[in-house]
Amino acid sequence: MASRCLYLFLSISVAVSAGQRLHSSVDELDQVGIFALHRGNKEYVKLLEDAGELLPNIIHRSIPFNSSLERVVVVGDVHGCLEELHDLLHKVNFQQHRDLLLFTGDLGNRGPYSVQVIQEIQRLGGISARGNNDDAALAAWEAYQKGDPIPLIFDWVKELPVEDARWLYELPWSVSVPHLNLVVVHGGLIPGVRLERQSLDDIYEVREVVPLDRAETRWRMVQKGIEEGVAWASIWDGPQYVVFGHDAKRGLQKGMAMATGLDSGVCYGFKLTAVVVDARMGPLQMQGLQAGNGAGMNGNLQYVSVDAHKRYA
Repeated sequence: MASRCLYLFLSISVAVSAGQRLHSSVDELDQVGIFALHRGNKEYVKLLEDAGELLPNIIHRSIPFNSSLERVVVVGDVHGCLEELHDLLHKVNFQQHRDLLLFTGDLGNRGPYSVQVIQEIQRLGGISARGNNDDAALAAWEAYQKGDPIPLIFDWVKELPVEDARWLYELPWSVSVPHLNLVVVHGGLIPGVRLERQSLDDIYEVREVVPLDRAETRWRMVQKGIEEGVAWASIWDGPQYVVFGHDAKRGLQKGMAMATGLDSGVCYGFKLTAVVVDARMGPLQMQGLQAGNGAGMNGNLQYVSVDAHKRYA
């Protein structure tokens, strides 16, 4: 219990980014957008003050070795796009008995079938890292249960059954497959910081970082809208190989030695992407860069994409 209280303290005591004003009402949050709802925001904490267990029992989930595992299929941000998820799993020939199915988070919102996506992932035995959209949807679900108004973008949580909300509550911040040296998160990791010491906000929010010293040995997440940085994944050198989402603006990112970004903007009418890891080829590692195109030399990675059926957001 003491450790859970410590995690809770760390997760809600992150300072609000400089220049980010606090919002006085849920209606205002709806106007500003989903990214106003995060654990450093007092309005977010207010929505969750009666939620009970705010964090999952396991913050960083680890998948044990399984000798029958042939592939790990990691799917990028689905955002309620159920039909595209079916298309993608068909294209990669997903087989539940041999494949481990992982997700980078942001399972719902924007697309038309958020609840159905959550239920389908459970049916398929999938495991997801927690995204900022997932976390904010839980805040809205708790508010709705108390009879409070919720932002329009979260209207779908009114149809979310209790058992599915409980499943969302247990989404970890990271999912690791140690024998493959693989970790899946939503946003990313701060270079030079061990996984267990990463800020929970950083793990599902970070896109860019700035150095804390001239030697560029320490980094922090940028203050959104105030400063510009560099993509965290472009300077990430391990030790784990990280697969992440959250960065639809950059799209599919596969030119880095120790990271792959999978958010290819399906809810905006672009693509839904997965990376398929051949588990029989051993751990992912930095093996240098191919000359010319800068692509990582991990030969056990295959990228598969399908087109969005339409633009949803």
